[in-house]
Amino acid sequence: MSDIKIIDLHTHTDNSQDGNHSATYMSEIAAMNGIETVAFTDHCEVDVFYKDGFDRRATQSFFEVSKA
Repeated sequence: MSDIKIIDLHTHTDNSQDGNHSATYMSEIAAMNGIETVAFTDHCEVDVFYKDGFDRRATQSFFEVSKA
């Protein structure tokens, strides 16, 4: 068994404007590919925070990542 760990410390869920998948889906895919650690780094631009509904997306992101 190798001591090498594969991790990804910068991913975005579909709650971030540059993400496409849910935290659960991304966690499952990571596990299937041997990635043991994933850091979700959802974000949004301040000037569109309320206009594009990111205030709700930030809350949803926290919920989904916690569940995943």
